[in-house]
Amino acid sequence: MTKSTTPKEVPLVDPRLAAAATLLGGRLARTTQNPATGKVTFIFEGLAPDFLERVFNGEITVNLRDYLGALEHVNALLAQYRARRER
Repeated sequence: MTKSTTPKEVPLVDPRLAAAATLLGGRLARTTQNPATGKVTFIFEGLAPDFLERVFNGEITVNLRDYLGALEHVNALLAQYRARRER
């Protein structure tokens, strides 16, 4: 059973946004996986309430090297979920 999110939590399913969230002060509170689809949701705390709006409006920039490292970590987490699902 998946916990519902509180107003201070931001659920993200896009790994690229999850990587950016870690660089912008977000703390990964937990992850959930939909058993039917295998889709992983990253639930962050500590993000600005307008995080998604600012990202999509091009108002946020991050260091590319740091972003690629964060994206690598997110992809490693996804690989662990895939491995568990294939068992």
